Amino acid sequence: VMPEVMCCPLFYYHQPDEDLPPEQILHTSDSGIVHRLTPLIDEKVSQYAKYIFEPVGINWGVTYEDGEMKVYRRELEEDGVVVDPLKSYYTAQGISAHEVITYFFDKETRLEWEGTLESVDVVEVLAEDSIIFHQLHKRVWPSTQRETLFCSHLCTLPNAPRPENMVGRTWMVCNFSVDHDSVPSTSKLIRATLHIGMVCQTIANKPVQPGKEAELTRDNISCRIIYAANVNPGGWAPPSVVRTIGKRELTKFLKKFSVTVQRQTASTPLTL
Repeated sequence: VMPEVMCCPLFYYHQPDEDLPPEQILHTSDSGIVHRLTPLIDEKVSQYAKYIFEPVGINWGVTYEDGEMKVYRRELEEDGVVVDPLKSYYTAQGISAHEVITYFFDKETRLEWEGTLESVDVVEVLAEDSIIFHQLHKRVWPSTQRETLFCSHLCTLPNAPRPENMVGRTWMVCNFSVDHDSVPSTSKLIRATLHIGMVCQTIANKPVQPGKEAELTRDNISCRIIYAANVNPGGWAPPSVVRTIGKRELTKFLKKFSVTVQRQTASTPLTL
């Protein structure tokens, strides 16, 4: 699902009875490779990890609720264009955080669950966990077709808040718009800009003793997914239409994506 990055700052209302995240949530990269976008990735991951764990409050409204899924929206327009921040909470049964985040980051499976895409191409591999993608989105008549160009980074958050009975690491993918000389803008397409974060945590259905994680099975774990997105679609469309499509596509994406991961991992060993 489609997040340049937020043009105006986000302000949060803190509910006093909720635990707040650390002042700075740390992130680590398994590859350890430093490249030209490393400073920007550090900035964006820190910014969005903190944003994801901020509790929703009076500035946010529930726009969708169904079983294990709840979606919040804060209405925001920039120069007449709807850029509502969306934040969703979802729990998927029988799959782990590592499995979910791996599928979200992996280009090869993206067309299976991302219904808005026509094509996805790798523009540059900065490291095994930092890749620049170009995506062409299906045209929604009568609007102009959209494209996105963004860096996607996979990492872990060692000091992120841990829910009760969580096992393993907290995983995150952060996507943010970038420019690249090999993919210039064209008048035939409108380049949407985005900032997206997905955080995943594995939750056991009962307390697990340290060192006993290997005894867990798909029957007694679930994945807590927090997904947040700021998207500027560019151009102009009626706000009511943009908001309706945004909510519809987000909920459709979360359900289809989790079902795809469940199907693909059903017959494989659990990977924490």
